[in-house]
Amino acid sequence: MLGPQLSTSIRIVKGLLDGAFPPELPDMWFGVVDVRDVADLHLKAMIDPSAADERFIAVSGEPVSLLMVASILRERFPEFAARVPNRGASSSRSANHRRSSSNKARQRLDWKPRTSVEAIVASAESLIRLRLLETLN
Repeated sequence: MLGPQLSTSIRIVKGLLDGAFPPELPDMWFGVVDVRDVADLHLKAMIDPSAADERFIAVSGEPVSLLMVASILRERFPEFAARVPNRGASSSRSANHRRSSSNKARQRLDWKPRTSVEAIVASAESLIRLRLLETLN
């Protein structure tokens, strides 16, 4: 983050670290990517003539659940761990989560994004650095 404007994904990380989520997290899954890697992919696509009129998906890897994000934050930021939920709500749905692949970008443009864990940790570090989290008691 460069400033105090919060994107939806940053609001999720902030909400987890601030204790704004219920004790049982909903069964939500999503793709993760670091904004620096999105910028890198845009640049690669703009300068590679073979990328003209093509679309490339920018995701770091497999989808992650909200519970997985919470687990990463509890592990990497133990000072906030008491606020971060550690269990998910039961779901009657099957684990049929939509997957997106960045293989085309990786192969054709030699794109090498950071891992989902690195992106999540960087988001939290930005919130801490900019003092955008609720203060700890």
